Amino acid sequence: MVKFTIQTLSGFRNGFKASCIQNPYWIHQITLLILVFGTVSLPHSSFAQSKGPCTPPSATGVSICPGGSGSLSSSTVCTSPTTTTITGAWNTATDPIAFRHFSSTNSTLCDFTTTNRSYVATSFQVTTTGNYVFTMSNSSLYDGMGYIYTGPFVPGSCATGTYIRSDDDSEPTGDEPQLGGTNEAGAMTLTAGVTYTLISTTFGASANNSFVWTITGDGSLMINTSTPTIEWYTASSGGSAIGTGATFNPVGVAGSGLANTNTPGTTTYYAACSSDPTCRTPVNFVINMPVTPSVSIAANPGNTISPGTNVTFTATPTNGGSTPCYQWKKNNANVGSNSTTYMDAGLINGDIITCVMTSNADCASPASATSNSI
Repeated sequence: MVKFTIQTLSGFRNGFKASCIQNPYWIHQITLLILVFGTVSLPHSSFAQSKGPCTPPSATGVSICPGGSGSLSSSTVCTSPTTTTITGAWNTATDPIAFRHFSSTNSTLCDFTTTNRSYVATSFQVTTTGNYVFTMSNSSLYDGMGYIYTGPFVPGSCATGTYIRSDDDSEPTGDEPQLGGTNEAGAMTLTAGVTYTLISTTFGASANNSFVWTITGDGSLMINTSTPTIEWYTASSGGSAIGTGATFNPVGVAGSGLANTNTPGTTTYYAACSSDPTCRTPVNFVINMPVTPSVSIAANPGNTISPGTNVTFTATPTNGGSTPCYQWKKNNANVGSNSTTYMDAGLINGDIITCVMTSNADCASPASATSNSI
C-alpha cells in the first residue's frame, strides 16, 4: 500500500531578487512522503524485523536563479531500526572460532574451556534501560550456547572487557540457552547507549545450522549501533548514494546530473536515512527561468488638459512580482508615494512624468524598469 502526503515547505533565498522593504523571499516546495509496506531481507548473522509503514525523512528543496547556489537539506535525526528478534547461521567454513564457555545456567561467571567452536557475534544496543531475556529457539539440530559481553572483550578469553551473562540449557522447552530471567543470577539488566555483543555458539561440534533468538523485556534492540545519517540519491529506489549529511549541494557532484546552475530546470533528488535507505523522500533542486520586468503608465483625463486639472497617472506592471515598488518622478525628481497611482493638479506645459518600478519577482533581471514618459 502506498500513501501520499503533501507538506508545504519554504526555501527560496537566492538570486536576482529585489524588494523595497527587503523582505525575505519565499517559494513553496512540495515534499511527497511515500509510505511503503514491506519486510527486510536478512543476511547471515543479521536480525529479523517486520516493518510497518516506513517514515521517510523530511527534506527542503532549493529554488534559485541561473548562476545561483543552494543546498538541499533535511532536519530529520535518523535512528536505527529496532527489533525483538535476532536470526543468524553458523558457517564452519568462514566463521571465526574461539574457546566455548563452560556449561552454565544464566551465569555471570566468565569461564572458558579449551574446546574450539564456531561462533557468530552480533552487536546491539537496547532502546530502554531495563531487564531483558534472550531465548534461543529450540532445535533438534544442535545444542546451542550463548553469552553477552561489552567492551574490548575477546571471545574465548576473560582477560579484557566485561562479561555480562552466559547460558547453555535454560530455554524452557529444550536444551538451548536463555540469558536473563528468574533462575540462578536472575534478571539481566542492560543499559541504553551501551554497545553489547551477543555470541551465538554451540556446545557440541560446530555445524552449518541457523538459529533464532527472541528478546523480551523493557525495550527492544538496535542492531545497527552506528549513528545513521541522511543519504542523497538520484532515484526513488535502487542505486548508490551520491552524498551524505543534513545538507547537500549536488552541483558538480559525480552522478548528480547537475554540472552547474546556468540552465533553468528542475532536478529531483531523494533523501533517506542510512538505516533505511529504501524509504526515500523526493525533493527538488529548481533553477528558475529569469524574467524581465517592465512598466507602462497612462494619464487620465489624458495628455491635453486645462490649467489646474487634477491628473491621475496609473502604472501597469509586467513581471512585477507580488509586491513591486513604485517611484514616481516629475521632471526626474522624486514625487508621489509607493503606489500604482500618482495624482498632480499643478502640471504645466513641458512637465514630464515617469515611473520606476522595482520588481520582487523571482529571478527578475534587471530588477528595475522605467516607464514611458508622459
